[in-house]
Amino acid sequence: MNTVTITYYGVEATGRNVTEAKKEAGKKIEHAMSGSYCPELLQSRGVGILFYRTPDGWHHSYVTDESGKVRTAPLSHGSGQDRDDARATAIMSLAQSTWDGKEQYPPCLMEIPAYRTRKGDIGLRLLAEFDSWRGFQLAYRHAKATMTEGNIDSWHRWACDHSREFAA
Repeated sequence: MNTVTITYYGVEATGRNVTEAKKEAGKKIEHAMSGSYCPELLQSRGVGILFYRTPDGWHHSYVTDESGKVRTAPLSHGSGQDRDDARATAIMSLAQSTWDGKEQYPPCLMEIPAYRTRKGDIGLRLLAEFDSWRGFQLAYRHAKATMTEGNIDSWHRWACDHSREFAA
């Protein structure tokens, strides 16, 4: 089946013919122009993440470091996700960068259990993802402290095999 790819008002689209490709481009343009473009600043322990939308999707950028100082070269992450999932990804990034290594959850995750959306309970999924991530971090630290003959690869392998034991 032959397809035609065009760039229509700056949007690339594909269809069986030019008319269908233009219709597809129109749908992409309509999607890009609908919804909110209001940014949100997520903060915890001095770290700030700007959560924002561009025509190609939702993004988040670290804008302040642990001391609250503005980053001169923000670290950005893009996503093809919808707003709710992209915001959950931004919150997870904030949680991982502000976790103190001892607590069960950093403060930015304390409001998460109530984070429900039309897609279901994203909050529970986020907490489970964080538990898994935290388990790996703790297992890796344990391996590094106890396996004196080890190296980065062996510590990583051991942490992968034993992270569930540390996630609880």
